[in-house]
Amino acid sequence: MGKMDIINLLRDIVREEGIGTYLVGGYVRDKILGIDNKDIDVTVEGNAKRVAELLSNRLGVGIKRTSQFGTYILFASAYRIDIATARSEQYPSPGTLPLVEPGGILEDLSRRDFTVNSMAVPIGTDTVIDLFNGLNDLKKRLIRVLHGKSFSEDPTRIFRALRFAERMDFQIEKITMSLIEEAIEKGFLSKVSTARIRNELTLCLMEKKRWDLLNRIAKLGIFKQLGMVYPGRNFLQELEEFAIKFMIEPESLYFIAFADGGKNRNFLTKKETKFLNSIEILYKKIPCLKKKEKREDIFTILEGFPHPSLIYIGVKMSIREKISLYLEEIEPVRLEITGNDIRGMGISNGKEIGEILRSVKRKRLSSSLSSKEDEMNYVKEILKKNQDNDI
Repeated sequence: MGKMDIINLLRDIVREEGIGTYLVGGYVRDKILGIDNKDIDVTVEGNAKRVAELLSNRLGVGIKRTSQFGTYILFASAYRIDIATARSEQYPSPGTLPLVEPGGILEDLSRRDFTVNSMAVPIGTDTVIDLFNGLNDLKKRLIRVLHGKSFSEDPTRIFRALRFAERMDFQIEKITMSLIEEAIEKGFLSKVSTARIRNELTLCLMEKKRWDLLNRIAKLGIFKQLGMVYPGRNFLQELEEFAIKFMIEPESLYFIAFADGGKNRNFLTKKETKFLNSIEILYKKIPCLKKKEKREDIFTILEGFPHPSLIYIGVKMSIREKISLYLEEIEPVRLEITGNDIRGMGISNGKEIGEILRSVKRKRLSSSLSSKEDEMNYVKEILKKNQDNDI
């Protein structure tokens, strides 16, 4: 089913129900620009739930998610359909989520972020409702806010302005740019929850022109204000390349890079915090690691550290060749013996078994052991030596 099939089906439903329904926001913007958009944004004056349920039944799909703002999300074919209740918004203080009340389409368009996103088309018509001259700004390729309090009400709009400008190759209108700089200077972004900041940065990292976008964010002083570090596009590109080589998702590594050496770690997940803690331990081992060439020595230093931490330190400390050697050739080496073999020799302590296995692997990496028999004999040597030391 194509996009117009879905829209025509929606048109039939709202005509039968007599509910005022509009195509809005990014859908209208991109349609005017001739950009293919897989999102269909719909605003309903009244019972959005009813419209969503009827469309869900006709399409034979479920309503996948709902939001606290009365938005119902469906997926059909390759399209995401957001059906929202028209609403008005009031912001109690900078950075907080808005207080929401049902409203009409005019109120709904008035609450939006930029003029180019504040247009609507009644379903079944070609009429563009354009209260804020969004069409003119599209022609001029400008990002412009609707009013002077836009960034103080919702500072995350700063990220969206920069994201849209880079994605569509638009300019940020002069007054809007000065309002962004003022909002940054007043520290409004620091009032936004950690989760919302992380979400905005994640969206930035998903953009095709993400490196240009991040450079722009850094130049505005946003990373610094948030207690983060911006390591530069070259480092992040190298980090991404090295991570992908070892099939590691780079997103967590980006955020670790933003935290490494910074004052703010609150935006990290628990797992990312553990990775960063491991990185800080690895920093202390680097001088020794750089001097080591033997595989058994490299194994001794790096054994047990999480792969994301190793990938990060490999790029950060310019030791990618050594990390690659460890991940590709040293760590994958498997012993012929197992813990059960050592238990069969009278050792029951798990920690001691682990130490013996590590010793055997170090010996194997030095090419001294080539068979299970060799490994078993070496274990006997270790046990005898330990017994002699206990005497």
